[in-house]
Amino acid sequence: MRKFALDRLILRPTRQTVFSYSRKRMTVPYLGGELEIWHQCHGCQSASDAELFVLKFGGTSSRAERSGSHPVDFWPGLPTVTWALNPPGYGGSTGDASLRSLGHAARCAFDAIHREANGRPVLVSGSSLGAVISLYVSARCPIDGLIVRNPPAIREVILRRYGWWNLGAHWMGSGVPRDLCSLRNAATSSMPALFVTSGKDRVVPPDCQHQVFYQYGGPKRQVHFDRAGHDSPLTPRQRTTLQPLADWLLGSISPGACKETAANHDTIVSCCF
Repeated sequence: MRKFALDRLILRPTRQTVFSYSRKRMTVPYLGGELEIWHQCHGCQSASDAELFVLKFGGTSSRAERSGSHPVDFWPGLPTVTWALNPPGYGGSTGDASLRSLGHAARCAFDAIHREANGRPVLVSGSSLGAVISLYVSARCPIDGLIVRNPPAIREVILRRYGWWNLGAHWMGSGVPRDLCSLRNAATSSMPALFVTSGKDRVVPPDCQHQVFYQYGGPKRQVHFDRAGHDSPLTPRQRTTLQPLADWLLGSISPGACKETAANHDTIVSCCF
């Protein structure tokens, strides 16, 4: 009952056909069924020419077919392949949409892209619920770098929205799978990471986002946009601010990056726009 209620509260799965003109469909095996992945080459003809692989996880209502070129658009000259996952219950992925299925599905997708990369760096990226999934992967898999936007700790967000004093909120929050605890997963992650947080986020309170950042165990950078909302597209000015931090991340995960570049200290950029 509690698991079903949590899934209904958080997940917004859809299965209708969504056309994608730039991405190509592929599948990987998953629990007797399959996971649907939409992939795209950027600056190269095939995966064999790519120098970086990016695995992307979307939010509660996202579909992989609609996934854009972020964060690859920060490095237009870099041959890159992006994979975007439809979790179970979304699009053509088999199974039911469930919080408890997200971690295993994400790990299956990572194992597949890791084999495809064959020693080349793999970057994981996610926003909102996709950030939760990304942190799950970063705590368990040999990824090379991480980009998350508006990362929630699900239990803490539920308690904040419905009241710490609310017994129903505590009952609901305690049903969040332990392996999806963003605070715990952040603390046990060690690869370089870039956090993008938003001051006007009405879904994930900003202080909950900051909690995850401060818990993160690896080299990290954060940029905080005071006036950005949960789903606000990046403005040209915000992109300009993010560019050097994205370049720091790329330099940190590239072969031969100097130890000083990947030093474990926090850098926080707070912008009033």
